[in-house]
Amino acid sequence: MSNLDKVIADLNKESKGSVRFGEPDFSDISRIPMDNINLEYLFRGGMPENAMYELYGSPSCGKSALAYIMLACWQKKPENKDRKAVIFDYETAHSDRWATILGVDMSKVIVWRPLGNECAEKLFDIIFKFSETGEIGFEILDSVGSLVPKARKDKNSFEEKLMGGIAGPLTEFVNDFNSVRSKNNITFVAINQLREDFNDSYSKGSSPGGKAFKHHCGIRLNLSAGEYFDYKGSGCSRYSDAAGHHVLVIVEKNKITTNDRKRTSLTFRYISGFDSFQDNIDFAVLHGFIKGSGAWYELIDYSTGEVVSPKLNGMAKVYEYYRNNEDQYKSLYNKMLEGIKEDKYGI
Repeated sequence: MSNLDKVIADLNKESKGSVRFGEPDFSDISRIPMDNINLEYLFRGGMPENAMYELYGSPSCGKSALAYIMLACWQKKPENKDRKAVIFDYETAHSDRWATILGVDMSKVIVWRPLGNECAEKLFDIIFKFSETGEIGFEILDSVGSLVPKARKDKNSFEEKLMGGIAGPLTEFVNDFNSVRSKNNITFVAINQLREDFNDSYSKGSSPGGKAFKHHCGIRLNLSAGEYFDYKGSGCSRYSDAAGHHVLVIVEKNKITTNDRKRTSLTFRYISGFDSFQDNIDFAVLHGFIKGSGAWYELIDYSTGEVVSPKLNGMAKVYEYYRNNEDQYKSLYNKMLEGIKEDKYGI
């Protein structure tokens, strides 16, 4: 055995599988099927599983809702049926009812929330304890921006409490946590806020937590509220009786999949959550899977390749057709998913 072979053997004996040589791995990463073609589009088929995410943006834009949707879709994977999830509700804003509406099976979710004056370091210890059990597969931290370190909680005066941020303790946490998270195949979603930089008038703002935290996140998504719409689907002011808004999603960082797709939009309704059905049909029209000419639309039965007759007049009729023909809807979705993964249609 050569000296190099001995080094490799010793390292693998010390930490099984830490070194691989001569056996290239070209298999795809594990993914979470999202049921929304716009999210599938961003990552060429499913959001990466076993990754560390940061979802940050302006208040009430849909960050927590997207985290719940990710969890709900993760739970649907057969291989995750015996694994549990944890929501670290540091903001004490979690709602079982709202999470259930968004599709989360709360019977398999552990919810932790501070009952006293718990500092960020205490929460970090709790996260480690859950993660090291090997039984947790999905974790949500809500939110980074609300974390308060022990040194700041111990200050005597209000003025002193304003000094000092979370960057230091969070850096120490993520430096050790990411290896534990990866070893136990945990998808970790950290929700964060967007803070304005008053020292730079040209800055778009940044999320708190420090550079180390951002470095350890494999995917960072910037969310913001786009156009608001009323119950008839028409655009309206955010200060009127809006039924929802479009969530603009920008990929600020993606170290896991092909990093060529940067933005998309999701339809978010305040009563029912994300409207994946509308997003999927609108995507099909935009990219030619449903062909339109003026107000007329030609549908294709993608299970047979035949044109569906007659043509339909208006998008309302298109939505109605696919709501009433589930098999056709599934065939359309699968065809779009195929195009996204293989880039057959230049989308």
